[in-house]
Amino acid sequence: MDRVVLLVVGFLIACVASATPITSTLAEENPIRQVVDGLHEIESSIIQIVGNCRPALTFARFAHRYGKRYESTEEMKRRYEIFFENLRMIKSHNRKGLSYTLGVNEFADLTWDEFRRHRLGAAQNCSATKRGNHKLTDVLVPQTKDWRVTGIVSPVKNQGSCGSCWTFSTTGALEAAYAQAFGKGISLSEQQLVDCAGAFNNFGCNGGLPSQAFEYIKYNGGLETEAAYPYTGKDGVCKYSSENNAIQVLDSVNITLGAEDELKHAVGTVRPVSVAFDVVTGFRFYKGGVYTSTKCGKSPLDVNHAVVAVGYGVENGVPYWLIKNSWGANWGDKGYFKMEMGKNMCGKFLQHIMSYVEVQTPLAFYSQEMAQSIQDCGSQTVTKTSQSRSKLQPRRSQKSASSQPNEPLLSEMRFMPTPGIIEHGPDAAQGPDVVVHGLDLQPNFSFENMVDDLQLMVHEEQSRLKAQRAQNIRNLRDSVRFQPQQNRNPE
Repeated sequence: MDRVVLLVVGFLIACVASATPITSTLAEENPIRQVVDGLHEIESSIIQIVGNCRPALTFARFAHRYGKRYESTEEMKRRYEIFFENLRMIKSHNRKGLSYTLGVNEFADLTWDEFRRHRLGAAQNCSATKRGNHKLTDVLVPQTKDWRVTGIVSPVKNQGSCGSCWTFSTTGALEAAYAQAFGKGISLSEQQLVDCAGAFNNFGCNGGLPSQAFEYIKYNGGLETEAAYPYTGKDGVCKYSSENNAIQVLDSVNITLGAEDELKHAVGTVRPVSVAFDVVTGFRFYKGGVYTSTKCGKSPLDVNHAVVAVGYGVENGVPYWLIKNSWGANWGDKGYFKMEMGKNMCGKFLQHIMSYVEVQTPLAFYSQEMAQSIQDCGSQTVTKTSQSRSKLQPRRSQKSASSQPNEPLLSEMRFMPTPGIIEHGPDAAQGPDVVVHGLDLQPNFSFENMVDDLQLMVHEEQSRLKAQRAQNIRNLRDSVRFQPQQNRNPE
């Protein structure tokens, strides 16, 4: 038995010594060091099965790096053949010297059909609008933008083998909005959308649309955090609990179909934007540069993947969109890619997410009714400028409450002020917007009692909103019939 092991290892080392350095798209590593590090087991088994020394080492390095395990000899041979077919395609592309490069990644042992089935949704006519409601303003649009440098873009996530990119596009946009509003990050639940948003024409791991996900969150009344409702990467039974709400969508704003000037204005002056496009075979191996394609579709009928646009710029004279993907941080350029700007590349369905959010914590936000109750029990606000709105008075939705009797009146995204603190408003640089917050302390007043009162009011408010949301959803289901569709939404 010892002789057999020695022969196998000896053959492997001889093979390594005779192999020329592999300068392919795999990272350059010393194969001999890999043997010393204990990788010889998987390498020797692959060599025994496929028989070709140098290609076997290349495939073994790939299998070890990405933790590949194959159930049978036949399966290993099949993956080996697929791997080298993809490797030839990658090398052929890179020899052309185009604006972007491809590289081997965890998808290199999958066929295009397998990848499309597990990572993408079928082509679907997105609800793109020919006339959006995003308003262009006179605000100067910066020449380049990268929201990552501001710290509001959440870390890249990995959707796994579930066609749920639409949920990651949704949470990615909302996580950025939350961080922009509150100055701290949050991770929101994709799994809640997978499990619970089916009534809004979404299909869990088989695809969906961010626009429909925002409608679900709006009518449902909120979205939980990742910690409260963790991701499993498969369809499940809805376990939503309103007590764990972390964020609420009041509205979303569409960008006109194909209007990249509107998209640039939105990304440059507002925040990251949810977009969708058509993924074709080579894109799965994107490594760097500005991606462009003549093969992908250019209409809303073609889109099959939803992502988040987080910026734009110019590279080697080519303008691009900077986009956050959901295939893990090891894919592409640390989880991101650049797509050529100005050609409406790959049928981007552009939806600008203008999501006003509310955090369901007792001391952070409150409705108009709660603000009035606070005033009744002794707090008051002194405004130093007549044009400034009291920051204890929540801003109403652009649509009046009377015109939307079924929608709760929600407060603006602002923290409840601490007594005695002077705050500068968001436009302080452009003019005086200074508000002094104070408390008119009544006899027998205590902060503990105020906190108890606030918690009670929040509980009552949440109960009222929960009942109202349930009625809204019942009304919606009664009035809207979702026709079965042969083509499903982008994942």
